[in-house]
Amino acid sequence: MRRLLTAAVAAASLWATACSPGHPAITPPPPSGNYTLASLSGQYAFISNGEVFTNGSSFPVPLVRVGSFTADGAGHITGGVEDVNTAGSVTNAVPITGGSYTVHPDGRGVLDLAFGQNTLEFGIVLTSTSDGLMIDETSTSSQASTGSGNFTKQDTASFAISTIAGSYVFDFAGLDGDTQSPCPCPESLIGQFTVANGVVNPGFFDDNDDGTLTSNASFTGTLSTDPLSPQEPITNSGRGIALIAGQNFVFYIVDASRVRFISTNLGMLSGDAVRQNSNFPLDVSGITGSFAFLVAGSSANGGLTRVGRFTAGNSNLSNLLVDVNDAGNEVQFNNLSNASITSYDGNTGRGTLSFSNGATTTFSFVFYLSSANDGVIQEVSGPSGTNTAIVVADGSILSQSGSPFTSSNVCSTWALEAQSPSLATVPAAPADSKTA
Repeated sequence: MRRLLTAAVAAASLWATACSPGHPAITPPPPSGNYTLASLSGQYAFISNGEVFTNGSSFPVPLVRVGSFTADGAGHITGGVEDVNTAGSVTNAVPITGGSYTVHPDGRGVLDLAFGQNTLEFGIVLTSTSDGLMIDETSTSSQASTGSGNFTKQDTASFAISTIAGSYVFDFAGLDGDTQSPCPCPESLIGQFTVANGVVNPGFFDDNDDGTLTSNASFTGTLSTDPLSPQEPITNSGRGIALIAGQNFVFYIVDASRVRFISTNLGMLSGDAVRQNSNFPLDVSGITGSFAFLVAGSSANGGLTRVGRFTAGNSNLSNLLVDVNDAGNEVQFNNLSNASITSYDGNTGRGTLSFSNGATTTFSFVFYLSSANDGVIQEVSGPSGTNTAIVVADGSILSQSGSPFTSSNVCSTWALEAQSPSLATVPAAPADSKTA
């Protein structure tokens, strides 16, 4: 979602270099592909992060939407529900009363969600008949909002608390609940929990709240139906409520392997919990091969993104490369040292890694693996021996495949999502579909 700005810029550069070397710009042909209205059919859980100008406001405030909509495969939205967190103010279980959508052959289209007399408009790109990207393009007399996210097809047979069972890795990011100026402040919450029949026990989390760290803390919690919203029982939309790491959330079940969350107190966090695969490494020797990682958030300078890669083997990290965009200051690190996985717990999939830039700066991270090939990662870089970080950033870590990498590797059809850190200073970036 909000973590792909640097990756998208890099991808665009690669397309230009790899697929059109020395050729002048040409007018693209009409959209081609096999997508139709029928490609969007069924129930979908969506999540969108951004900002909103409300009527009469001079400055935007942060906005998160999580919900479920139903598409009939013929261009109509027949129902749904959403929960909205606007700068910590929560509106729960807002019915989606209708709407419409279009789909071009290349997967691009428009999605309108109606809430009585009000309508939200999104640009969409289908990545398959089960998934897609979305950008908030709403502009009315009462509000103008921006943001991006995605939607994923729901398995309605999984709409029960009992289906959410086993161990899950989660990544929730956004703002904390501090009301003292200049907060609310950025917060990243990642971890792992085991759940059965709605009871979470045990659970573990790492929290980076505006640089204050809580490391590998344990918790208990619950997942349950919402007794205050009988008009939207879990059997209709997959919606329920949860207590995770001491915070209250609303959730939407995608299927037994994925659940979407939005916080309803103590700030505005959102993200997914993904079931751990049985093949996730039981010890550090199982973490092998090439991995790419991406974290995004904020530093003392403003918005921050780090993207990089490494090769792992027996706790050692080699061939480490990192690119950084720190509030527009772009740096590439090619000579990193002292890189290693410094700890790993095979019971939870939690590990730590670090590397150095010369003798002055150490970059430190916490990660939770959901399988041998992917997981979530949080930056905790800060002065040695302290529980304070200099940045708040998190994202994903994924094993690389398809090597050796060449320019021709990126010549294909891609959907992309990019986000700007502030509506007040940078226009929203588009969700789009391109052929490289």
